Parts: sequence; C-alpha cells; structure tokens
Amino acid sequence: MKLLAWVFRLFVFLILLLFAMSNTELATVRLWGANLAWSAPLVLFLLGFFAAGASFALLAIVPTLFRQRREIARLRQGLQAQTSTAGLTPASARGDPAGPGGGATGNGLGAGPAMGLGAAGPGVGPGVGPSGLVVGPGAGPGTGPGTGLDPAIPPVV
Repeated sequence: MKLLAWVFRLFVFLILLLFAMSNTELATVRLWGANLAWSAPLVLFLLGFFAAGASFALLAIVPTLFRQRREIARLRQGLQAQTSTAGLTPASARGDPAGPGGGATGNGLGAGPAMGLGAAGPGVGPGVGPSGLVVGPGAGPGTGPGTGLDPAIPPVV
C-alpha cells in the first residue's frame, strides 16, 4: 500500500513538473489603482498564491483546534473524576486491554462476571465495558487470551 502511495505521489509530482515546464512565459500582475506591476513566470505566481491560501487556511483552523483540545482535556478530567468517584479503573490505565494476567475481558455491560475461554482454559481478568471501565471480576483458573464473552449477554460488536 505504501508503494502505491509513493507511485501516486510521483505521478502527481511529474504532472505538476510538466505543468511548470510548459508555463514558463512571463506573466504580469498589476495592482488596482496603483502603478505597481510585477512580471515573473506564471508558475511562480501560482506557487505564491497557493502558499498564501494554504497559510490562511491553516490560520483559520487554529482557533477550532485549540477549542477542541481544551474540550478533550475537560472531558478527560470529567472521566477521571467519575471513575475515581465510582472506584472504577479506566481500561487504558491498566495498559493491558485483556486484563491482568493475560486473561479474558468480558463484554462488560455490568451483568455479571466476565467468563472467557482462553487458550489454556477459562480466562482470568476483569470485564471491560464499552466505556473502558472495569465492571466485574474474571472467572476461572486458566491463562491465555480469552474470547471475552459473557455467556449471559451477547457480545457487543
């Protein structure tokens, strides 16, 4: 897939290079109401105006970018406050989505223990809900990656 992307980039570069080579005539740009005129190859004008437009577009999205970052930070703080109040641990904080000991994770809808079948028997580990919160203890003595299915609840896909 990376090779295809590079082939596409090379193709676009060659098309733009051919465009630049075929438009080397001088173009004159005049400013209204003033006696200012610039003469340069057309390609330079196109490149300059493209760069100016891209710069203005990037400057236009900066406020939205900072607003979204502040909102994400606020939402993360709210999630941490909720999880610490409820005594639950976010799944990402554990570092292992399969739970401690490489066990199974349940579908975690709060309806009982996670019962997963691992490669070496029933999985061990807490159930992980759709929001990433630990919701119940694991079941069984086995180790290995479990399927993470609670027999009482269909899996969430």
